[in-house]
Amino acid sequence: MTMPPMILRELRVALRKRGIAKSRLTAALTAGGITGFFMLVSFTGGRTWGRMLHQYLVFVGLVFGVIRPAQLCIGLLTQERRHQMLELLSLSGIRPAELFVSKVTGGILAASTELLAIAPFLAVPFLSGGVSLELFLATIVVFPVLLLFSVSATLLASALCAEEGGAGIVAACLVALICLATPLPYELGKALTGTPPFSAAWLWLSPGYGVYLIFNWPGSLGASTFWPTVAGTLLWTLLCLGMAAVALGRAWHTAGIRNSGRFHDLCHSLRWGGKLFRAGLRERLLRLNPFQWLAQRDRLPMLLAWASVLGICLLWLGGWCAWPRYWPSCLNFFVTATLMALIVDGLQLHAAARPLADTRQDGTIELLLTTPLGPPQILEGQLAALRAHFRPVRLFMLALFLLMFGGGFLTRSWTGPALTSYISIWIILLLWCRRSHRRTAPTAMWVALNTGRASYAVYRSQGSPWVWFWLLFNLHNLGSWAKSAARFPTGSDAEVIIVALILMIVLLVAAFTRGEPSKLYGQMAEQMRRIAQQPVPERDDPRFKQWKNVRDPFPA
Repeated sequence: MTMPPMILRELRVALRKRGIAKSRLTAALTAGGITGFFMLVSFTGGRTWGRMLHQYLVFVGLVFGVIRPAQLCIGLLTQERRHQMLELLSLSGIRPAELFVSKVTGGILAASTELLAIAPFLAVPFLSGGVSLELFLATIVVFPVLLLFSVSATLLASALCAEEGGAGIVAACLVALICLATPLPYELGKALTGTPPFSAAWLWLSPGYGVYLIFNWPGSLGASTFWPTVAGTLLWTLLCLGMAAVALGRAWHTAGIRNSGRFHDLCHSLRWGGKLFRAGLRERLLRLNPFQWLAQRDRLPMLLAWASVLGICLLWLGGWCAWPRYWPSCLNFFVTATLMALIVDGLQLHAAARPLADTRQDGTIELLLTTPLGPPQILEGQLAALRAHFRPVRLFMLALFLLMFGGGFLTRSWTGPALTSYISIWIILLLWCRRSHRRTAPTAMWVALNTGRASYAVYRSQGSPWVWFWLLFNLHNLGSWAKSAARFPTGSDAEVIIVALILMIVLLVAAFTRGEPSKLYGQMAEQMRRIAQQPVPERDDPRFKQWKNVRDPFPA
């Protein structure tokens, strides 16, 4: 069979680098093992094993038919953009449309192998009589549709970003926005007031609604709601593909050319500042610490942090306008503050890691180290730029936290234990808002220095267990929003003990680590020159699996 060269290249790359044969075998063994276990259970007299097997296979399908294709396709277009290969491809006679169609086709073919491996097992629940024909047909239709949507959203993010980590974050945010835009306000309205705020027909626009219908089949909706949802998902797929094609065509025509125009000039001035700002920053910092000037002149992390905080505030005010009686509550304030702190923390760690990752990728860090600028000046300059960028954002967050702290007193009546829990929780949140990243940022910087990947550095450096415990604690209360919002914090003995233990741990950590530099700071200063001389590890390097503790040197 004759295939275009670009498609053959994508398949060869997937076979060589991504281990398609191994991942396909893993998917088949996973689905086969689950199916075999439930078939053994059926011999013991169980009657509902077919229905339960179907639910477990749906979970397997979501992993290998939706999540894994997105991971495989995240770098389809970022590599060409990062290495500026579009100009070279244009000289070979390849047109933008031909490149895009070839990339899409190759990506879909490579990403669908794992879904094809588990497809035969999806028929077992139907053949056993555990599910109906309508549910079986809906199941075998929803996964290819979701695979196309996942690949299209990932391609759009890949066309917009020049770095795989950034493309992954954009793709995740895009999918979450499309999937939750209608179900989230619909379920919130039902939970808070008992009645939905709009017609259920708007849920058809959510690609995730089809999976929800499969888990709750037949319910009161049935197939009459499922097929319009599939049509809505296909429309989102076509829209994402069209936007990705436009973005790739624009990048193709403007590769190597500086864009001009009012909108581009406005974006450039927002990110890099005006002429007077740049001149003042250069005069103030270039002689003091050149690397601080290099990191601080890019204001994109600060702008993203401000946009995130103000966006959350606008969403909160929108919820207050929609449900003025039910929206303000202590739990709502807790969740809002936690979400703000998590997002700003992630952006600050990414801002700490990105300059080192970029200079590691293009090799300029080795060039910088040949100048009188040493590793201590690079590290101290990066930390100083972080403080300058994020101090105003954190002060604004601190004012918001104090405002929410005062507003929570007016939402309900209080008892002594409940008030103790409430004040303790806000002390934790206020300390979280004001904590210094002089100890946490070096971890992200160390991972970025070793790997050259900023997003991966953020993922591996967020290892604070009490943060995730607190997040899960809030999510547990979100299960029944209307009732939990009215009674949390309850002031029960268990609740007071848990909150007091968390507060004690936070205060002890803050007291013993205050002013103490991170051990990785000295380790980076000693080993930066040696690390800069080594090649950047590939994304699929097997040493990543051996690197259990990121504070240790990267395996040789």
